[in-house]
Amino acid sequence: MANITGTDRSDTINSQFVSTGVTGGPSTSGADLISGRGGRDRIDGSGGNDIINGDDGSDVLRGGDGNDEVNGGAGNDDLSGGRGNDRLNGGTGDDWLLGNEGNDSLSGGDGRDAVSGGDGDDRLWGNAGNDTLSGGNGNDSFSGGDGRDAISGGDGEDWLWGDAGNDTLNGGDDRDTLFGGLGDDKLNGNDDNDSINGHDGNDMLSGGDGDDRLWGNAGNDMLSGGNGNDSFSGGDGRDVISGGEGDDWLWGDAGNDILNGGDGRDTLFGGLGDDKLNGNDDNDSINGNDGNDTLSGGSGNDSLSGGDGNDKLWGDRGDDRLSGDNGNDWVSGGSGNDWLSGGDGDDRLSGEDGNDELVGGDGMICCRVETETTSCPAVTVPIYSPADGGPTP
Repeated sequence: MANITGTDRSDTINSQFVSTGVTGGPSTSGADLISGRGGRDRIDGSGGNDIINGDDGSDVLRGGDGNDEVNGGAGNDDLSGGRGNDRLNGGTGDDWLLGNEGNDSLSGGDGRDAVSGGDGDDRLWGNAGNDTLSGGNGNDSFSGGDGRDAISGGDGEDWLWGDAGNDTLNGGDDRDTLFGGLGDDKLNGNDDNDSINGHDGNDMLSGGDGDDRLWGNAGNDMLSGGNGNDSFSGGDGRDVISGGEGDDWLWGDAGNDILNGGDGRDTLFGGLGDDKLNGNDDNDSINGNDGNDTLSGGSGNDSLSGGDGNDKLWGDRGDDRLSGDNGNDWVSGGSGNDWLSGGDGDDRLSGEDGNDELVGGDGMICCRVETETTSCPAVTVPIYSPADGGPTP
């Protein structure tokens, strides 16, 4: 191995041809240890498995062929691994790192760094500072570190972790896994079937195309599925979830959430809190669960269940089945031939347009069918309770 050391001036070093004033001689084995020392150095490792240290100054360092280790040191450095499985460390300063071919490990270090893996299955770390990380081709893994980072997976099945700071993550093509980490993050799965987890903070998650899985976790999050059959969990906080196209599964979890099913046959669960659930198009299943919830079926033949709490249910269009369940509920069928049940509690049932069937359940009942209205507890239309031997739907 040749040991080549530059001067404190701005040196140009090629491991095969050594400039005057530089200690050491040309490489005979192809595996070199090259140190630039001070100044703005240009170092090319050429062939072999080299160790290149830029040290002080803003350096241009090229690993060349072979499995190289390239260290920028202090200053704003330009590092390229070349062919082979390389390790690049930017050090302090605002650095530019490119892995090129091979399965590379790239670490930006301190400062505002731009890190690109190139071809191969690469591992990229932004570390401190506001960094830009891009994977290129291959199955890559990313960690943004501290700061406001932008991470793009590119082609391949990638793993992205924003870590601390308010980060922007884009999965790219293929099946990607995204974690926002700390901070208020923006996560976009793009193509294929992605897994997206906002983690802490008030995050914005978008599945894009494909059958995606999205978790908001802590914070007040916004989740959007896009195309495909997606599944959602809002987690803690006041979340807004939109299913988009496809047959989606939405779970608000804790907090006062807003759920919109979008196109397709969707299943909505409000979870804890006072939630607003809207099925929109097609035949949807909507369950308010706990809390004082507001449910709307939209178009299609929908099934609505209020769950616990004092709920408001509106079937809207289509032939709908509505059940207030526990609590003092308001149940309205809307247009279409609907089946309405108040459940336990003192309920208000309104059939509105169509040929509707109303089942009162326990408690006092107010009933309205089209324009005929009565005051509680008397009714002028048949109200049946299965507990009293009346008909069931």
